[in-house]
Amino acid sequence: MLSSDSETVLRWRNDPETRRNSINTAEVSPDEHARWFAKVLADQPRRNFMADIDGISIGVVRLDWSEDSESCDLSFVVAPEYRGRGYGFAIVEHAVQGMQNVRVCAEVKMSNVASRRIFERLGFRIIDSQGELLLYAKDLGSEKG
Repeated sequence: MLSSDSETVLRWRNDPETRRNSINTAEVSPDEHARWFAKVLADQPRRNFMADIDGISIGVVRLDWSEDSESCDLSFVVAPEYRGRGYGFAIVEHAVQGMQNVRVCAEVKMSNVASRRIFERLGFRIIDSQGELLLYAKDLGSEKG
């Protein structure tokens, strides 16, 4: 992800459906977003990738790595105009492809049926729940399979 992606990511983040499915449902101000985005670009354990097709941005995926690099938390957003076309599945599948010996986790609201289906189709299992949140996890790689 590049600094030039900031405005696009803010638009996607403040989309009503994105907010409804996010853990933090509040609208983000441009100033708050600018501070967060600068931190994200500088944060080493965190990796952010813009997903695109033929040069058109369709979504973003974030991987927050643990200090020991044995696990990461995954979150993603599909651009509002590209939802319902299978891109969410492709984004998550591509993000975890080739990972070795790592546990990938994702928090998903129970009401977020689309994301739940994506993680379940990719073999993630619910390992915990807290209120409205489900914690999905999958061990990837040759040793953890």
